[in-house]
Amino acid sequence: MAALALNVAVYIHAEDDRQKVYLTEREQELQKKIADLKEKMRRVAAQLEKKEPQSAAKLHEGLQKLDGALVEDDIQAVINLLKEGQVGIAIDKQDELIGDLKAILDLLEDRNNEKDLAAKLAKIRAMIKEMKGVIDKQEEITKETSKMNEERERDVAEMKKALDEAM
Repeated sequence: MAALALNVAVYIHAEDDRQKVYLTEREQELQKKIADLKEKMRRVAAQLEKKEPQSAAKLHEGLQKLDGALVEDDIQAVINLLKEGQVGIAIDKQDELIGDLKAILDLLEDRNNEKDLAAKLAKIRAMIKEMKGVIDKQEEITKETSKMNEERERDVAEMKKALDEAM
């Protein structure tokens, strides 16, 4: 019976070690992806500097937040905690890390809003231009109608005068 309990304990410990290794590997992959993301952000920001300086500024701001939040250090801390078997603390640290990444994502998504706003602004400008055309046409019609009313009033006055003279 003691041998069975020992085997179960060894199996559980081995399973824990496999989970720790798996989680550590996942955190290391995440660390590499964050480093790749930062490099891509730097490249894209450099490309956007001249054409879209506001978007480039947002990317630079996002990079500063990534560095300021010490994301890579936090990932390394999670890896170390997992290696040390402090899973609960690692989960808490990971939750903080997720919050930092969400804040950076919110900042970067603002850039997309600028594009949406620019597209909406272009549509509004097109609508204003179209409305100006409609207003110009309406003014033209109003002038023609006024002119026709004046002519009609003259015709009525002439008819009235002719009727008065005929009587």
